[in-house]
Amino acid sequence: MMSQPKALDMAFILEKIKVKSAYGERHKSQMTFYQRGQEDDLEIAFEQLEKMLDFTYRCPSDVIAIQQLLGHLKPLFHTIERLASGNCLSLSELFELKSFHINLDQLREQLIKSHLYSLYELKPVEGIIDLLDPEKTRNTTFHIYSLYSEKLKLIRQHLTSNSNQKKVELIETQKILKAKGLRIKNNGDVLVPKDRLEDVEGVPNLKYAQEMPMLAIYRVAYSTALLEEKQRLKALEQEEENRVRERLSKALAEVLPDIMDNMEVVGRLDLTLSKALFSKAFHCTRPRILEASNRACLRFKKGVHLKVKQLQKNVFTPIDFAVDANVTLITGANMGGKTVALKLVGLLTQMAQMGLFVPCESMEISLFDFIFTAIGDDQSIDEGLSTFGAELVELSGVFKRKNEFGLLLIDEMARGTNPTEGYALSKAMIEYLRETHLTSVITTHYDGLVSEGVSHYQVNGLKAIDREVLEVELKTKDMTLLKKMMDYRLSKVSRQSEIPKDAIVISELMGLDESIINRAKNILGGSARE
Repeated sequence: MMSQPKALDMAFILEKIKVKSAYGERHKSQMTFYQRGQEDDLEIAFEQLEKMLDFTYRCPSDVIAIQQLLGHLKPLFHTIERLASGNCLSLSELFELKSFHINLDQLREQLIKSHLYSLYELKPVEGIIDLLDPEKTRNTTFHIYSLYSEKLKLIRQHLTSNSNQKKVELIETQKILKAKGLRIKNNGDVLVPKDRLEDVEGVPNLKYAQEMPMLAIYRVAYSTALLEEKQRLKALEQEEENRVRERLSKALAEVLPDIMDNMEVVGRLDLTLSKALFSKAFHCTRPRILEASNRACLRFKKGVHLKVKQLQKNVFTPIDFAVDANVTLITGANMGGKTVALKLVGLLTQMAQMGLFVPCESMEISLFDFIFTAIGDDQSIDEGLSTFGAELVELSGVFKRKNEFGLLLIDEMARGTNPTEGYALSKAMIEYLRETHLTSVITTHYDGLVSEGVSHYQVNGLKAIDREVLEVELKTKDMTLLKKMMDYRLSKVSRQSEIPKDAIVISELMGLDESIINRAKNILGGSARE
C-alpha cells in the first residue's frame, strides 16, 4: 500500500528527473519502492548513484556525449514484441534495429572511454550490425541488399538489363522525333499539332493518348514484351526479398535475449545518470539506511521541500525533524506550515525508499513497509460520502496493518467532524497508534492531545517576529510579506506546550475590527500572545 505521488508531490520530483530515452522513461515509471528487508538492495542502488554523481562532477563533457547518444536510441518495444512472437519484420523495423545498434555501438565505445563500462556492460553488437549492414558502410539507412541472396542479385541484374533496353527504345524514339522537330516531355507525352499528325505516323514506341482542340497527345509506350518481363521480375524480386526478411528475422530472434539485455542496461544507465544530475542540481545527499529493528528511525536535518521552494521563488527555510516515538504530533496555527512539514517528512521518506538522494543536509532512515497519507488535497471522496467518512474508510483499512512497520502521515485528524467529538476520536486514535508497530506523524490544531510516549513538534510561526516592526512593514509593503516572515521550522516542545494562537495575531495584523479581536482574546482567556 503505497501513497499516491500526488499526496506527497512525488510527481513533481519525477518530472525533474529528465531521462533521454524511452528505455530510461520505462525504468523511471517502474522505479522500485524498497521496503523493509531490502536494505542491501537499496544500498547497492545508492552505491551506483553515488559513483554516477561523482562522474557528473569529474566528466561533464562525457555526460553530455552520453546523453546525446541516449537520445538517439529510438523505442523498439513493439518491434521486440513482434520478434518475440515469431513475426517477420518489415523493412522499417529492420531499419530501426540497424539504426539502434549502430548508435548503441557508439554508446558502448563512449562508456569504455568514460570508464563506466564495468557498471553498464552492453553485450557486443558487431554481429547484429554486420547482419543488417552486409556492405559494412555503417550508415543508418537500410534496404534488402543484393549481398543477402545470389538469386536476388541475379533478378536485379535482369531488372537492370530490362531498364537499359527501355532506355534504348526511348533514345531511338527521341532521335526520330527530334529530327521532326518534336520532343518528349518529362511525363512521357508528345504534343503534336493537328496539322502535323503525319509526322508521327510509324514512329516506334509511340501511342495515341487523347485529342485536344489544337493538339493531339501521344505517349511513349514501351514494347509489351519488356513491360511484361519487368512485371515478372518485380514479382520474383518481392518474393525473394520476403524470404530474406524471414531469414533476417529468425537470425535476430536468436539474439533477442542480448538485445533485450542491452535495452535493460540502457534504461538503467539513463535513469541513474538522470538521478545523479537531479541530485547535483538540487544539492541532494545520500540517506543513511539503518538496519531493520522493532523501533523505526526517521530523522533529517535542513530538509527542503523542492516544490514549495519553487512556488515561493526559492525562499524556503530548511526544516529539521526526528521521529523518537511511535506517534509524533505537529502543532501550529493555520498558515503556519504544518501540512508542508508533514509532506516534507513523507516526500523525503518516499524519495529515499525509491533510491533517490534527498534535498537535505543529512538523513537517517529505517525502511518502512509502506507509506500511508491522509492529507487534505489527496482525499478522494466517493459520491455521497463526507470528508470525515472518507477519512474513516481509509484509516480503518490501514489500522488493520498495525503489525507492519508502516509510516502514517495524517493531516488534521478527524477534521471533518465537530470539534468535541473530533478531539475525543483523535485522542483515542493516538492512544491506539502508540501500541502498534506503525509510525505516525499527525498534524493537529487541538490542544491536549500530547500524552506520555507522544513526541511533540511545533511550527515556529510568528514566535520570533517583532510585532511592532511587522506592523510598520505591513503598512508600506504587500501583505505577502507576512507569508515570507512566517518561520516554518519545527521546534521540539514539551507535552505541556500550548498550541500557539497565531490566527489571532494574523487577524489583528491584517486589520480585522479591534472589537472582534478583543472579544476573541477574552474568549481565549487572554492567551493570544498576551
